[in-house]
Amino acid sequence: MNNKIIVAIVLIAVIASASVYAVYQEFYATPPATQVTAQQQNPSSQPTPSSQPPSSQPTPSSTTQTATSDKSSSSSSGTQNTVNTPYYPLTVTDCEGTTVTIKSAPKRLVSLAPSITELVFAAGAGDLVVGVTDYCDYPYNFKAWIAAGNMTSIGNYWQPAVEPIMAVNPDLVFACGDGASNDAAHKLRDLGYTVIVLNPTTVQEILNDITLIGKVTERNSAAAATVSSLQTRINAITSKIADITDKPTVCYMMGTTYAAGSGCFISDLITWAGGVNAFSDLEAAYPQVSREAVIARNPDIIITSGSTNTFLTNVNWSTINAVINQRVYSVNNYNAYARNGPRFIDALEDIASKIHPELFAAP
Repeated sequence: MNNKIIVAIVLIAVIASASVYAVYQEFYATPPATQVTAQQQNPSSQPTPSSQPPSSQPTPSSTTQTATSDKSSSSSSGTQNTVNTPYYPLTVTDCEGTTVTIKSAPKRLVSLAPSITELVFAAGAGDLVVGVTDYCDYPYNFKAWIAAGNMTSIGNYWQPAVEPIMAVNPDLVFACGDGASNDAAHKLRDLGYTVIVLNPTTVQEILNDITLIGKVTERNSAAAATVSSLQTRINAITSKIADITDKPTVCYMMGTTYAAGSGCFISDLITWAGGVNAFSDLEAAYPQVSREAVIARNPDIIITSGSTNTFLTNVNWSTINAVINQRVYSVNNYNAYARNGPRFIDALEDIASKIHPELFAAP
């Protein structure tokens, strides 16, 4: 092969290589137009980790001290706004005037009274309860839960021991402030446990405690819904008796020796049901009263936690108007009267039907 042919072959190879390189640069160095356009239209198509909280962990729209909602708010465009203000720590004051700080969301609650257990479930925090007393039986059959290993009994309601409470490792304990578990509450606090003492004595305080429980457990919406429902049922009673001027005197008796004074929620119920509490001048919740005192008050209606025959068939009570006119009634559901919890509304409706049957007759 002569030199001219070799040179020609080399030149052809160089020219071909240059052409291939030029095509490579044009095709691979520049991204496709469609890819550039997509990136320009949606530069944030990959959200940052902080752009949305997980749906299972709602961000509360609240300040550290005030709780108003369980969920973070949404903007007008339909996207969820992230609220950076922490819900906890949260500071509240219990019925003893003790300032209690909830440092983080409670996950394990213990209730030391049947009425408190009912309040906790009414506030929507029942799923957090891990311990109850032997006497807690509403809104569920807790003995069955305990037998199945889904809940723990901490024992007695009156003066409970602290060891069974500590054994379930609670991060929040609701104690009863009527003397039943005050001692346990103070011992637990000394040991570093977070304890809130509740003892509502009026209907408004019962409603307030439902709100309080919802607040400290971040169940504000559920608690507000319960309070609203209860208030609607209260209004249904009070609106019907609003124009009544003839209000009979009513005596609520536990047995024959204790009556409802002004210091218990039963007094509210009698008033809202269109009656006058015969012992409203006594400030105690359930003062001990003599038969002579009841006869002297001469109530038009007696509502008793026991048997009506105790009054109707005993000559010692025969001079009382309620007995003469056969207006002695047994309670429809004793626990609704005995427990200062959300079932007060059932007691209110029961009392109203007894005081003013013409307005609240059963359908």
